[in-house]
Amino acid sequence: MWRDASKRAANVRERAEIFKAQHFERTSELLFELAEAIERGDVGKPGEVFLEILSTYRDEYAKGDNGFLALYDFIEKTLIDSIISMKQGFGTKLLELQPQIREMNKAATIMEKIAEIFLKAGNLTKEERFYASCIVYLMDVEGKFDEACRLLYVLYKASLGQSIQLSDIENLSLRQIRDDIRQLSNGESEILFLGWQDNHLRNAIAHMRIEYDDASDAMRFVDKGTSGVEVYNEKLPYEQFWRYSQLTNGVSSVFLHVMTILGAHDMAFAVDPFRAKTAHRLWADRAAIQGIYESSVAVKRKDLV
Repeated sequence: MWRDASKRAANVRERAEIFKAQHFERTSELLFELAEAIERGDVGKPGEVFLEILSTYRDEYAKGDNGFLALYDFIEKTLIDSIISMKQGFGTKLLELQPQIREMNKAATIMEKIAEIFLKAGNLTKEERFYASCIVYLMDVEGKFDEACRLLYVLYKASLGQSIQLSDIENLSLRQIRDDIRQLSNGESEILFLGWQDNHLRNAIAHMRIEYDDASDAMRFVDKGTSGVEVYNEKLPYEQFWRYSQLTNGVSSVFLHVMTILGAHDMAFAVDPFRAKTAHRLWADRAAIQGIYESSVAVKRKDLV
């Protein structure tokens, strides 16, 4: 048993409460169970614990939707591959990215409150619900979606052995980042940007070029280029728009949730998880993490058959 087992367990319980509050019930239960195991000094094998919690979260998040599964898989793979590639350097990279991750976490908390105000006010008509969803989407794209894409871009480059700083890409547009990561990933990264729709939805909402049709519960979105010529004109039913919104939101939420699970792993197995520079030291074991990842991929492929 760890000498600071109570402190470690308390940290894991805080993480479990996050998942519980966001209705990832089984993931939350597994984290609470991990906290109890830490206190007993019986946490099991690192790979098995990690894989079960991640796989459970994946299932609860995606609910069998292939688009959400693909989004989760790309983000998880990016994080794990960057851990494998950077080894001991992963902890240093996290320290470098910590201010941005903290900002994204703060933005996620604010967005959750705003979404609750807009969408859970009660007695909203279908039209009001759609317009409220548009405002939430706009704020999400302008805030944590952009930040999450940049963080994932840095980590994806790191997974390929290419070290870059966030400051190196400050002047890159999201479209430039998308083009580069798409080429590097042979198109697999496109799932990150499916809900973004080439920024057309954001532009249509921001410039008030949207029009609701009550009969079909659909919204028309119109985007114009710099010359004033229409470059996008689509009528989307609420379900389709909401899916785009959830995919956009998922880029940051999945990133933060997987990082939260990684942190719980450290609490269970790292020698000194409260010392920042040693965070994620266990993940420097390339053979171990590769085995875990390959097992995870095998499970996912079976799911999608």
